[in-house]
Amino acid sequence: MNGTPLAGTPAAMREAAGLALAASRYRLSRDHPFFACLLLMSEVLLVDDIDTACTDGMRIKFNPAFVKSLPARELDGVMVHEVLHCALMHVPRCGARDPCLWNIAADIQVNGKIASISGLALPAGCVFRPDLATLRVEDIYEVLEREQRGCSASACAVMKDIEAACGRPVAPRGCGATKDDGANSTACATPMHAQELEKHWTNALQMARQHAESRGCGYDPMSGRPYAEAERARADWRTELWRHVVTSPDDFTGFDRRLLSRGIYAETLECESVDVEVCIDTSGSIYGSILDLFVGELAAIMDSHPFVRCRLRWCDTQCSPAVELRRGMPLPPATGGGGTDFQPFFRELERGSPGRASSRTLAVYFTDGYGAFPKEPPRDHHVLWVVPPGALPATAFPFGEVLKLG
Repeated sequence: MNGTPLAGTPAAMREAAGLALAASRYRLSRDHPFFACLLLMSEVLLVDDIDTACTDGMRIKFNPAFVKSLPARELDGVMVHEVLHCALMHVPRCGARDPCLWNIAADIQVNGKIASISGLALPAGCVFRPDLATLRVEDIYEVLEREQRGCSASACAVMKDIEAACGRPVAPRGCGATKDDGANSTACATPMHAQELEKHWTNALQMARQHAESRGCGYDPMSGRPYAEAERARADWRTELWRHVVTSPDDFTGFDRRLLSRGIYAETLECESVDVEVCIDTSGSIYGSILDLFVGELAAIMDSHPFVRCRLRWCDTQCSPAVELRRGMPLPPATGGGGTDFQPFFRELERGSPGRASSRTLAVYFTDGYGAFPKEPPRDHHVLWVVPPGALPATAFPFGEVLKLG
């Protein structure tokens, strides 16, 4: 995938490339919901300073001219190719290895997966090694190193192809050769630590599997095997939250005009207009371990759903002031310890949220369910009661949907 980056891409080219990427997202949402859901968890950018496409493990970057040069099926394949590099953690897993050889190993693994998926294609010249594609990327890298050290004609041919792709000689680890700065690799510096990336993509993969299952996909595209019966039994509450927050997690609703002036063609997603009002029961019946569980699950909301705006209140018989939560910020200390009355929280919802004009809102109440309920449900909020084992039976809640932890 070689090309010449443009010093400054004309606006018409950038807009056409943005439309092509949007069309690719639409096709993937229709035909490959697993990968479309994964793409929601990565920012896709158009830039002029790369030849084709690359990822830093979180963001995916495309050269506009490269995007426009690809037929639809190949563009879909390249989109999946890049997001798989993210989801499989190929960037941080490189470590001290030769970045170019590692990139070839990662491409062999990813392209092998794409080759087995109907409806996707990749540009001519991509590296394919069916004999290695099912191995871990670390094992593929080791095989390539051994072939490089060998003297057979086939091994020399393999390394000649790899070095042509890299644009320089590739030396095995430990030989003392100078490595380049990665400019010829499809990977670029990541803005997140490896642990943050792992947490992000673990959550993303879980949501993508659940979403694909809900759309009737009977197999896991990462393994090619049917989903485990245990995974089909019931989604965990965080996945249910995603289902309620986003009507369809891969719906495309147009470009976000706020970003066009910066040359970013990002879709405006329905989930960007969703507010989540969260209340955590801090009554005397919610002892330390249950409260810790609730707080941990709330943190999971913020980690798993980066587009959601969330406000938190603590409540026993009185409601604390609402606190706007942002991803990564520590939660305020819990207050309460008295009886249980759910009504103050719902009265606050009825008063409205100044400055928050969302037409779709969700109320999530963490509680064991033992307390005084309002007589009527809130008018403008769908209610999720998230309860621990041993909580009040679901049939005892007068309105809303009950989701059990564990």
